[in-house]
Amino acid sequence: MKKLALSAVLLAAFSPLLLAGQTERIRLFDSYITVNADGSMLVCETIEVQAAGQNIRHGIYRDFPTRYYDLLGNQYDVGFQIVGVERNGSSEPYHIGTIDNGVRVYFGDSRFVLPPGTYAYTFTYITNRQLGFFADHDELYWNVTGNRWQFPIDVATATVVLPEQVRQADLGLDGYTGFRGERGKLLTHTRDAQNNPQFRAEHLAPGQGLAIVVSWPKGLILPPSTQQKLNWFIADNRAVAVGLAGLALVLLYYFAVWSMVGRDPAPGTIVALYEPPDNMSPAAMRYLERMNFDNQAFAKTTIFSTAPAKRCNSLFARVWRRSISSLTRSTCGRAFS
Repeated sequence: MKKLALSAVLLAAFSPLLLAGQTERIRLFDSYITVNADGSMLVCETIEVQAAGQNIRHGIYRDFPTRYYDLLGNQYDVGFQIVGVERNGSSEPYHIGTIDNGVRVYFGDSRFVLPPGTYAYTFTYITNRQLGFFADHDELYWNVTGNRWQFPIDVATATVVLPEQVRQADLGLDGYTGFRGERGKLLTHTRDAQNNPQFRAEHLAPGQGLAIVVSWPKGLILPPSTQQKLNWFIADNRAVAVGLAGLALVLLYYFAVWSMVGRDPAPGTIVALYEPPDNMSPAAMRYLERMNFDNQAFAKTTIFSTAPAKRCNSLFARVWRRSISSLTRSTCGRAFS
């Protein structure tokens, strides 16, 4: 009895050291996916990790892609709303960062260091726009684990809970394992007691993952309405929409200004004026003739600003007549030719 108690004490004392010497890994990655009748999904992931104080010090992180491209090359964003994060059944703090094609959710607190041991994280979130609606069938293609884990995954499992009308239909089940883009078949798929598809893969190396495909006949889940597609399109292209709206406002402004003051006068007979308009200086006349303010215009401004008014008007009238004659020969003549 004393030897048994001593063994228990020694095991408890040295177990952290034994765990610290183990390789960090994901012992179990289980995904429970509920597909709703409106096409949205509630996903609950249980990630059981073996931490040894190496890379798993404060917690783990989960990458979730939110930006995709359709068949025409247009970018669109899927919905992603976090419901909660737990560690060993208790609420766990988290924060969100960004990656090249989506978000990264960090589990844990940077002020707390995890002792070596086994931890089960539960990550629950809601997403949409994940179902594919094709000409002859509809399907869910889902990358269960992702392909960015730097730890091996001992076991990866997934259960897809479908609406009743889909669950009883003739379902197509398929899946892939391996690195990104690979189509390995090291997985099994079955049905549970409620006829929900289940998938299982084992011994995935770092960077390898499990992806599943569940297909069913068309019409069992309604596709997005035209209004919903329009709302998504506006949300996906909000920056472009704002830019186009701004351009439209500028064009509308210029059109309004042009309509008020920019229209050309109605066509008709051009009548030459042989006397200068009132309150028009010689420098202004020079500018009207040359369409440029040159040295002579400056000189006229200086001279006529100091000359007597009577002399100014006489000289200005002669300048006006010469200018009008010149403009009439060069412009009006062409207009009537």
